[in-house]
Amino acid sequence: MQKIQEKTEKESTTHRENKKSLLPEPNTPTISPPKESPLSAEQLKKLFQLAYYDDLTGLPNRVLLRDRLEQALARAERSGATGTILYLDLDNFKSVNDSFGHQAGDRVLKETATRLKACIRPQDTAARIGGDEFVILIADLAESGEVLRKFLSGIAQRILTAIAQPIDLEQSGITITASIGIATYPAKANTFEHILYTADTAMYQAKRQGNTFDFWREKR
Repeated sequence: MQKIQEKTEKESTTHRENKKSLLPEPNTPTISPPKESPLSAEQLKKLFQLAYYDDLTGLPNRVLLRDRLEQALARAERSGATGTILYLDLDNFKSVNDSFGHQAGDRVLKETATRLKACIRPQDTAARIGGDEFVILIADLAESGEVLRKFLSGIAQRILTAIAQPIDLEQSGITITASIGIATYPAKANTFEHILYTADTAMYQAKRQGNTFDFWREKR
C-alpha cells in the first residue's frame, strides 16, 4: 500500500511539473526550432526572423503578435489583469505610393514603425500585420474603467502626434496621419481573432473622421 501511495504522489508531482512547463514566458514564442538541426545557428536565426518578424520594418509580424496576445490572455485569466489592442491604419497611404513611389512608401512605413516603438513601453509589442496596418499590444495592466480609458487615450494621442510629424524624403517632405481603434480584454470572447476584429471595427469608426482614435463599443 505504501509503495502504491508513493507512486501516486510521484506521478502527481510529475504531472504538476509538466503542466507548469507548458506555460510560456512573456513575449517568448511558444514554437521553437528543433534542438538538433542540420542548419547552422546563423541559418536558424534567419529562419526565425523570417517566421516571426516583418521583413521591411523589423517589427513582429502577425504570427508573433498572435503568440504574444494568447500568452497575455492566459496571464490575464490567471491574474485578473487587463490589456488592450490598438489597431492603427495610416490615412490615405495609397496616395503616398501613387505620388512618390513605393520606395517613399517603404520609407514611411519604416519611419512609422520607429515612431510607434518610441511611444510604448519596452514590454509592449508593436507589430505590422500587413500593408499599412499596425497593431500595438499593451498587456498586464492593473488599471480598469475610466482610469484605463484615460490611460489608453493618452497613449493613442501620443501615437497620433508622433505619426503626424513630417517625414523627410530625398526630394521633399511628407506629412501623414493615422486612425486608431482600441479594444480591451478580457472580453466576452477572449480570442485573438475576436479582439483583433473589435479593434479593427473601432479603427474604421475612427477613420470616418481621420487622424483620431475610437474605442470599441459593443452594439446593444
